Amino acid sequence: MDGNYLQLTSTLLMTGAVGIVAWDDYRVRKTLERYTNLDVALNAPDVKLEKDVKIKTISFLDVKGFTTIASKFKADYVASILNTFSQTVSENLDKSGTFANFLGDGIMLSYDDAKIAVENTTKILNSLEIAFRSVDLSIKVTAGIHTGDIFIGTVGNNRRMDYAFIGDAANTASRMQSLCGYYDEKIIISGDTIKAAGTEIESRFFQIDTVRVKGREAALKVFSEPAPGGIYAGYASALSHYRTRRFDDAKAIFVNLSKIGGEKSGIFERWAARCEQEKNIPAKDWTGIFTHSSK
Repeated sequence: MDGNYLQLTSTLLMTGAVGIVAWDDYRVRKTLERYTNLDVALNAPDVKLEKDVKIKTISFLDVKGFTTIASKFKADYVASILNTFSQTVSENLDKSGTFANFLGDGIMLSYDDAKIAVENTTKILNSLEIAFRSVDLSIKVTAGIHTGDIFIGTVGNNRRMDYAFIGDAANTASRMQSLCGYYDEKIIISGDTIKAAGTEIESRFFQIDTVRVKGREAALKVFSEPAPGGIYAGYASALSHYRTRRFDDAKAIFVNLSKIGGEKSGIFERWAARCEQEKNIPAKDWTGIFTHSSK
């Protein structure tokens, strides 16, 4: 039992009759904590419809190919997969992080510190890989991270309320996660988060593109973790050629990378095709920004 609950229990059980009522309140809070955010549980039933906008780093995790998984297995087995997913995230969540939302095959986490968000998300992804491997499941989880404004508070009406994390940071983190499929990466981080996290984090990650995601006008630099070996050195060289419109040179490197890239071959093939398409765009009209139209 953590300090919050020890303090709460001690205060509430100070007197006899009041203590009985207080114990009921504590049980309500304890039960609510299992279904919602700890902040909500500790303040129930005094939660009000209120507004609070803050800058947060949001990490959005998603089980890759969950629709296919759900179609292949029985419902109770699918539920056990989601329970493993949620339990592993909870057990490895940094104490400064918040389990903001459980969306079935997706989980949204909130952090005040961008550096901690990146480090903790990386740890969680590694722990999930181990957890699923230990039960012979070839299930992959990907993550997207973005830093920005977020509404935190209750939304709803006097009959039904929900504690919500809503806004650009949440939406864009979800879009970063969706890019993992396109770039064949397990984690995609926005440039805003890299900047907020500081030089130590920036030195560990590699800019893979500049992207305009669905529903957002401003383009974002997107980063991922470098893979071991020489693939990313070649990738960096190809991107340098691409950004200076030396498309044939870039394409040649991407084609070569597609032959040695293993699981990443698909993205290098897409890059080669992109070079071929964009070399016909006049320089005055070319931005080098990729528009990702999927959610």
